[in-house]
Amino acid sequence: MNGNSNLDERQKKILGEAMAIAAIIAFIYEIGVIIYTFYKTRSIEGIFAEIVLVVTMSIMAVIFYMATDEYDSSIEKVKKAKREVKLDEREKLRRITSIGWNGIVAIIYSSGVILVRFVETKTFRSSSFFIGLVVIMSITITLYHIIHKEYHVPKTFFGKELPLGNSKESKRVRMAYYIKDAVRIGAIFLVFDIMNPDRMLFKANSITNWKYMPYVLEFLTRVIFFVILDWLWGEFNIRRKRKYMKSLEEDNGEEL
Repeated sequence: MNGNSNLDERQKKILGEAMAIAAIIAFIYEIGVIIYTFYKTRSIEGIFAEIVLVVTMSIMAVIFYMATDEYDSSIEKVKKAKREVKLDEREKLRRITSIGWNGIVAIIYSSGVILVRFVETKTFRSSSFFIGLVVIMSITITLYHIIHKEYHVPKTFFGKELPLGNSKESKRVRMAYYIKDAVRIGAIFLVFDIMNPDRMLFKANSITNWKYMPYVLEFLTRVIFFVILDWLWGEFNIRRKRKYMKSLEEDNGEEL
């Protein structure tokens, strides 16, 4: 829900590198899932979706790499590249970009599989490996950003960064964002609840017989949960970024 249209070059570079690492981890993860599932079931049908993802990622990596402006298919360049031990920065960027795009492919594909299987089975159990893949990739990307001091500061839907200050107005604006974001997420889960009421926490209500009350309670519970989660995560990143920016200002002041 955060826009990326205003990313600066450093942010783009870090995001590309994070996506590339996440894509590699996703590829290894899927290979492991294929081996494990086939060993347990001895059936290709049970791992067909995973095989499609691995093959798609392999093909797309080559396509994305070839699609770069600097691509040259001449035999001489290929031979020369093989002899080079150290890649130049442009070549590194090309490879990172081609692999990084696979991270996006993996997330979109996995999300599609999760959605389709939920519609078919009304449960997420059949998509547990793909859910695990998305979670692992998300954690990898987040950790990489934290390590490189690039924090996920909350942004509006259109990519505008929220105020980082400690004033009441800044906090009010951020809290309004956390509530809106939680409502959107709660609404998404509400759709799944309507499709499969058996997965809900609130199945009956002793206070009223209104049949929609369990949905209301489920929605409100999730909104409160995600408001707290958004607030903790958002404020954590804002404090870290403020601290990092202050250290940069102090370093610049010492240099002057």
